[in-house]
Amino acid sequence: MMKINRIQLVLTIIALMGIVNLFSQEKVIVKESDFDKEIKKNTYFPLATSEKKIAWKNTYYFEKIDGFKTINGKEYTIRTEKWESGRVKTSYLREEEGIVYLYEVCCNIETIVVDKKYIRGKSWEKANKKVKYKVMTLAGRLKTPYNKYNNLLVISEKHLRNTYKLYYKKGFGYVGATRKGILISHVIPTKEKE
Repeated sequence: MMKINRIQLVLTIIALMGIVNLFSQEKVIVKESDFDKEIKKNTYFPLATSEKKIAWKNTYYFEKIDGFKTINGKEYTIRTEKWESGRVKTSYLREEEGIVYLYEVCCNIETIVVDKKYIRGKSWEKANKKVKYKVMTLAGRLKTPYNKYNNLLVISEKHLRNTYKLYYKKGFGYVGATRKGILISHVIPTKEKE
């Protein structure tokens, strides 16, 4: 009889410990704060965006955030592009004081993607020196098959043989690109309104 009571006591203690442990664990609910919403609303390159479907020339890709990774002691947002062909391109981005940096895996260095000081004429280049950027205007316009955009940040992206104009909407980010005045890329609307 005493043996059964000890077993019952041990089982009761174990059950109570499990219940206490269950209720003492901190539950984390990820919710975008008002501060985060305000930052996203006031930037041309928000890192916390929903998945986007983007047409590029005669194909398309889905762009989404896939978590975070620490590189050289700095936390980066992992952004993936999953192309129609099945190819996946991964980028590592971080924001500090309004400047968005891209970690260049090839060179183990960061390149500025976009700076909060959107001053017309401001220019910079990628770490590998193969691409040059320049802010063209903050009042750009772009017409896509789905939308007409105004008041866009327009950045010239100059490669060795081609120059593109990239268009960004404040609070949403990338909306399209042109080459020699012809639309070659644009966001395809999904559930989230542009």
